[in-house]
Amino acid sequence: MQKRYELSDQTKVVDGVIVHRIRRISNGELGGWVETERNLNQDDHSWVFDDSVVLGDARISLNVKVFESSVVKDNTQLSGTIDVRGGSVVGGNGLRASGNICFNGRVVKAQGDFLHLSGLMYPITVFKDGAVDIGCETKSIEEWIVMDETMFPEVTDQASAAQMRSILLPLLKYLAANFVERESA
Repeated sequence: MQKRYELSDQTKVVDGVIVHRIRRISNGELGGWVETERNLNQDDHSWVFDDSVVLGDARISLNVKVFESSVVKDNTQLSGTIDVRGGSVVGGNGLRASGNICFNGRVVKAQGDFLHLSGLMYPITVFKDGAVDIGCETKSIEEWIVMDETMFPEVTDQASAAQMRSILLPLLKYLAANFVERESA
């Protein structure tokens, strides 16, 4: 196996743990920070950018991108086409996610904190607090429900957009009533 990155001599302490800046071997580009090489697969396209960190027993693979000062930690396993961005903190023992997911400014601690749906025109992730990511755009579940006709304006095939709305709107309404946890007044 040919390595695609190495640990540089730059280190810092995050959550009481020493992490190392990674450097791409092919061009010397500096990346983000990992505790050990076990955190970031050497065989694929996953990458940690800038000030983002992967530590503990966390592992990212396939095409996972961690950027915008985000953190993946604990025993989290991420694989597939996943973006962790916007200062997200993804970590928890046994947390597993795969597929096409965007964690944008989220704190995810356990498997039950979110519900991910794939196989539609856009990947959809619903969080217990009522936020919904469709693609990498985040709105409250209520904001997505009232958008109706303006949903998916970039889809030029209006029949496809209408079909997507006809599937998504009832699903969002159901999840709002049965999955999202609201704080009691």
